[in-house]
Amino acid sequence: MSFEKLSPIENMVPRGNLHTPENQETDIEKEAMDDLNDLGLSWDYLKEKLTLDIGAGPAIITETAKKKGVKVISLDKNPEMWTERDAKLPSTLYVKASAEQLPFQDGVFDLIISHAGPV
Repeated sequence: MSFEKLSPIENMVPRGNLHTPENQETDIEKEAMDDLNDLGLSWDYLKEKLTLDIGAGPAIITETAKKKGVKVISLDKNPEMWTERDAKLPSTLYVKASAEQLPFQDGVFDLIISHAGPV
């Protein structure tokens, strides 16, 4: 078999690092939108609603939701990555806590989300 026949396909393969922070944010934003659509929800519906982002990590979902007008509290037990996001989202409330022991009363949030999707 000659590999010359494969050369046109070679041009279709993306080059470079596909896992850049920008691509990661875009992928997560798309996943979040897909998860909301699966639940019959939209960013517009969630505007002015209170949302908890559990396991927020670098708070990419928090940032996306805030851009869409959603009120978000960002929760993570290891908030080391928040420093760089804090500059972008100074009005965000960050809470250091475990998802297994939430420091909130039941029923406080309209929606609870995580990187894996709504929970």
